[in-house]
Amino acid sequence: MAIVRFLVCLAAVVLASSGPGFGQEAPSPGNTNTPINPFDPNAPPDGPKTNLIAPGDPIFGGSGVPVPYEEWEQRQNADERLTAFGTDILGDGIDPHTGSIVFTHTDVSLPGNSALPVTLTRKRAQGYHYHWSEKQEFGDWQYVVPRITVTSMEPWVGNRCSNSFAQNFPVQPTSTSQPGVLQVFTQATRQQYSQGLIMDVPGQQGQHILEAPASDKFPANATHATSSNFYLYCGSASDGGEGFIAVGPNGDTYRFDRYISRRALNYGTIGGGYNALLERSVEILAATEVTDVHGNWVRYDYDTQ
Repeated sequence: MAIVRFLVCLAAVVLASSGPGFGQEAPSPGNTNTPINPFDPNAPPDGPKTNLIAPGDPIFGGSGVPVPYEEWEQRQNADERLTAFGTDILGDGIDPHTGSIVFTHTDVSLPGNSALPVTLTRKRAQGYHYHWSEKQEFGDWQYVVPRITVTSMEPWVGNRCSNSFAQNFPVQPTSTSQPGVLQVFTQATRQQYSQGLIMDVPGQQGQHILEAPASDKFPANATHATSSNFYLYCGSASDGGEGFIAVGPNGDTYRFDRYISRRALNYGTIGGGYNALLERSVEILAATEVTDVHGNWVRYDYDTQ
């Protein structure tokens, strides 16, 4: 008799579990809140699009909020839209030439019909860009515009492109003396008084310009190149000397032809005694035009100062 009662109870449990859930109503044929699992391969393709979750639905948490298929796809594919953090995660970056921290800030950004940026952006780095007597740009901030910059002991004029680095930036004599002590003459090489030619392009880290690229991937007229596969050839500048035309890997062309010269901090040596401080200057070739492969362009104009 006990066995019969156990079988009857077991049958009742099975029947109860196969019906509607505890506290739930059985969905009627006209109920539009019928739970549908969008991941079910047997779900009808033309089923409800805006009311997929019924109140108390055990699959989706029972929120009862209508969620379209598209929203589920966006939520489920969120990991595909994630990208790795870059070098400017908190708005700061590292200048690869000096190792200093660089902050950038965009004040004005105008949308255009191409990927070329039309912005007023400034950056702040450690140290002095120019001599402290110079009042230029945004105070101790710099404009972020395409430019080629070099620190030199002599004006960077004439054959800037066709001459070699050794011709444009020769070894400079210097001297060290103390009162009553014989003057000692030494030499300052271009590696000591300069960081070399550095090309700055918005959206990228500064990059050194290298001379005489020996590679088949550059055209025959290329006189210089960078490690990021920019190549440069000779053009003309605003002062009558040579300028540079740079072409990026994506085909963007930069015309560096606006010559600007600013006083830099003097060059000297660290140590005791009286050191001869040699004057240096920051020589700049700023871009006046950037053109992409489709003919879209951005032009830069500069005042006389």
